[in-house]
Amino acid sequence: MPAGGCRHRSFSWRLGAAIYQQGELHRLRGEFDQAERCYRQASDHGRDPQPGLALLRLARGQGDAAAHGIGRALAEADDLVSRRQLLAAYVEVMLAVGDVPAARAGCGELAQAARSLGSAMLAAASDRATGAVELADGDPGAALAPLRRASSGFRNVEAAYDVARTGILIARARRALGDEEGAGLEFEASRATLEGLGAVADVAMLDRLVSRSGSDR
Repeated sequence: MPAGGCRHRSFSWRLGAAIYQQGELHRLRGEFDQAERCYRQASDHGRDPQPGLALLRLARGQGDAAAHGIGRALAEADDLVSRRQLLAAYVEVMLAVGDVPAARAGCGELAQAARSLGSAMLAAASDRATGAVELADGDPGAALAPLRRASSGFRNVEAAYDVARTGILIARARRALGDEEGAGLEFEASRATLEGLGAVADVAMLDRLVSRSGSDR
């Protein structure tokens, strides 16, 4: 291939990656139509729209489509670096559709990737995934230790959004163990952070969770 063609492909992919990141921001702000357009444009430029597109499908209540999309992307990813970009979202989607065994398998691979790559961010994501799987599997006590490690890990790399999302899982675990006051404090702290970041979709999800659990009492 001529050098000019290589440069064009490289530029196109970089443009697609930038558009993908715009899609991520739109998704977190609850601007789902704009996010969809960005993911499609990113794909046009050679950047796979996963895992963002699967998480968008999940946010829109399209669990089967989310599971199909992230499963397809993971099946096609044939190297550790590519797979580690998908595994945390894969675990999240599988838990959302109720496939705990698949989520646990993804969680195990994510832990292995974290050890192999030596990434603090990936280690925190692995701990969070482990806690989420234990919680979904009905063992909130076992969930708390990895979730606490995840929260500390995300704080160390100054990932406020991930700290807040981990806090929601900690709140759910504490509530399941009967610690309503502790759960309430975790929910409040997570909500304040998410509001400050403009993460509208996550705030709405948190409010639905609190409302639903409140109506169960």
